[in-house]
Amino acid sequence: MTPHPTPDTEAQKPFTAAATLDATEPLAGNATPFVPTEDEVAHRAYLKFQHQNAPDGDNVTHWLAAETELIAEHALVGT
Repeated sequence: MTPHPTPDTEAQKPFTAAATLDATEPLAGNATPFVPTEDEVAHRAYLKFQHQNAPDGDNVTHWLAAETELIAEHALVGT
């Protein structure tokens, strides 16, 4: 088994800004947009609900925020 080379950390640029999503830009090549699974969004929304100790009725707000966060995180990672 051949070891994988480690990345040159000095050549890497530090993280400086959050991902910005522009829905008006076309996707490159044959790329498909990332859509988180319902389970991923539900889990993140539940964690937000627990963290905020929010009353019932904020489920749509938590769902939309969770979905937005997952899409932004995916854009940062680029996978």
